[in-house]
Amino acid sequence: MDKRKISRRDFLKVSAVTIVGTVATACGVAPTPTPATIEKEVQVTVVVPKGRSEPPMLQAKVAAGELPPVDERLPGTPLVVGGRDAIGVYGGEVRMIHFDPVWSVSTYDWNSERLLHYSDIDLRTIVPNIFESWEVSPDGKSYTIKMRKGMKFSDGQPLTTEDVRFYIEDIWFNTDLNASPMWQIRFDGKGNNTPATLEVIDDFTFKLTYVAPFGALPAHMTRWEPGNWPSILGPSHFYKQFHNKYTDQAKLDEMAKAANLETWVQLFNRHWQWGMAVWQFPAWQKDTPYPVLSPWHLIDMPQEGLIIMERNPYYFKVDLEGNQLPYLDNLRFDYITTLPRPMRPSSSWRRTSWIRWACMMSPWRNIPSTKRMNLRAISR
Repeated sequence: MDKRKISRRDFLKVSAVTIVGTVATACGVAPTPTPATIEKEVQVTVVVPKGRSEPPMLQAKVAAGELPPVDERLPGTPLVVGGRDAIGVYGGEVRMIHFDPVWSVSTYDWNSERLLHYSDIDLRTIVPNIFESWEVSPDGKSYTIKMRKGMKFSDGQPLTTEDVRFYIEDIWFNTDLNASPMWQIRFDGKGNNTPATLEVIDDFTFKLTYVAPFGALPAHMTRWEPGNWPSILGPSHFYKQFHNKYTDQAKLDEMAKAANLETWVQLFNRHWQWGMAVWQFPAWQKDTPYPVLSPWHLIDMPQEGLIIMERNPYYFKVDLEGNQLPYLDNLRFDYITTLPRPMRPSSSWRRTSWIRWACMMSPWRNIPSTKRMNLRAISR
């Protein structure tokens, strides 16, 4: 048998010639593909279905008079969620884990509701959500925003422009609470030191006017949740019980003392924190429920870190047949503590888990393609 050897250098030469020839042949034969353009229409408003369906979980409460019927709980123009493959089925519970007794950063997006949001059709068109509509003046300085008439918080209290006025005037522009309000309500195109002007037109319409064009305001609102930092809306009826403009000082002092706090400002800030009832669930929420506009609301924390949530009976969205959303009845977040030292996972396991977490938390498209391949290889 004739045994021949080929050097590494010759092998690379032959391989290179073969690859070049293959590519050249392919380029010479195959026509350049023409990308197909698929037009997807983004419907900013959808006709509201006439029918209404009472979620089975709530039917007994409605029959007993503990809840008003669904037609009275929904706003006059609920947000219609469409374009899905099928109409869902009511019921069920989703159980998840989180790794902190108070903060729930790995599960928050299930329950977050933004003032506006991006369409899930093209991922770039800004569409209504909590706010029903908005108009921009020709000079880009004024925004007239309409809210959904009849929309309510999870405790049944109405959502109105008072919740906007209070948030801007009595929180952001209250110097006891904020030495420096969020820059989005003092944008001026220079040093951001000129407060925007708020005009309350009626119970469901308000206008924000800036001294300079602020075209990015709707995009910012796609990240703002009620009661958050930043935001321009929150449950004023809840906050007022801790605010010295609306509650007697002696009562505030009594509540502050009971909470081992010294001032009404500390008491207020204890209840006005980032991501309340969405990102975090401090123990006081068990006895003082925080009103939300989210699909589910907190009903119990039977032990440290165990969060039990139930469908919000006043949630403002319906499907294409008029069924009030959400379909799921319950969420349950179980707190998982860290393992004792003798049972700690290996360093390689911790490293790969951290990589998976980093990839999950970072926009994948922002990671260079070469690093994506490395991350995939390491995390396996």
